[in-house]
Amino acid sequence: MAIMETTQQTSKQFFNIVKIIHVALLGGTLIFASIVLYLVSGKPLITEYRRGFDVFYLMVGAFAIWAIFGSQFMYSSQLKRVQPKHTLSNKLMHYQSANIIRYALIEGSALFSIVAALLTLTLWFFIITLLLSVMLAYHYPSVEKAIRDLHLNIEEQHIIKNPNAVISDSSTSQNERY
Repeated sequence: MAIMETTQQTSKQFFNIVKIIHVALLGGTLIFASIVLYLVSGKPLITEYRRGFDVFYLMVGAFAIWAIFGSQFMYSSQLKRVQPKHTLSNKLMHYQSANIIRYALIEGSALFSIVAALLTLTLWFFIITLLLSVMLAYHYPSVEKAIRDLHLNIEEQHIIKNPNAVISDSSTSQNERY
C-alpha cells in the first residue's frame, strides 16, 4: 500500500537553502585559500611578472574574466527563461539554479587561481582569488534580489516576503512495508 506524503517549503526555508549553498561555496574557497597561504607562509611570494608562468597568467586571467562576465551572462540567461505565467515555485527554482551556476563559475575560477598561486608562489593569483571571493560574497542571495531579478508581481512579492508562506508543495509516495 502506498502512502502519499506531502512536503511543504516555506519562503524562509527556501532562502535558507540558497544561503547555505552560497556560504558553503564561499567558505570552502576561503578555507582552501587560507590553507594554501599557510603552506606558503615561509616562502617569498613573487610580486612581479616572471617568464615561464605565461600559461598560468593567461589561464587564471581568462577564468577570472569568464567568472566575472560569464557568470552574469549565465545567470541572466537562466532567469530569461522565467515566464510571468510560471508559478512562484517554478520561478524560485529557476532563481536557485541560476544562483548555483553563478556561484560555481566564480568559485571554480577562484579555486583555479588558488592552485596557480600554490604552484607558482605568485602574489597576483592570491589577489585575483581575493577579488573573486569578494565578488562571490557580493552575490549573497536575498528576498529583495529575488524580487528584483525575477520581476515578481505584487502578490508574489507579498508571498515571499512572508517567511512562513508556503511557496511549494511536493507529494511523494512511500510504500508501506509490514
